[in-house]
Amino acid sequence: MRITKARLREIIKEELRAMTPPEVQEEKTPGFHACAAHVGIKETGERGWVIPGTHTLLEDGSVTHYDVEFDNRIEENIPIEELEIHEIHNHGKREKDDEELEETVDHTVGLEKTKRMLEGETLVRRSIPKSPYKQ
Repeated sequence: MRITKARLREIIKEELRAMTPPEVQEEKTPGFHACAAHVGIKETGERGWVIPGTHTLLEDGSVTHYDVEFDNRIEENIPIEELEIHEIHNHGKREKDDEELEETVDHTVGLEKTKRMLEGETLVRRSIPKSPYKQ
């Protein structure tokens, strides 16, 4: 059975919506979104932490790729369908009592990545070893 990219995005949005508490869903405004924080690679079970702000972010709030830090390396551009999400954080700009809250995560890298992807560039997954000298 083949699933189109559009259908896959719908499934991901439905899953994220199901995992988002109702009180957070009610407060959502454009730019406010749920992001994976702690993930695992489905194939191996290895777990790591998402690097904040480096994910893609489509207009509808869906995410297609994450950069993840593991114990010994950083993996860039991991497609969301290859990940199992263990923890989610909701963030972004949102309004509450006529006051706009500031964004706490810099999405410059992720937005540039999204722009390249929407222009037709294929995001290539790559692994970057961590230095054994840095703690």
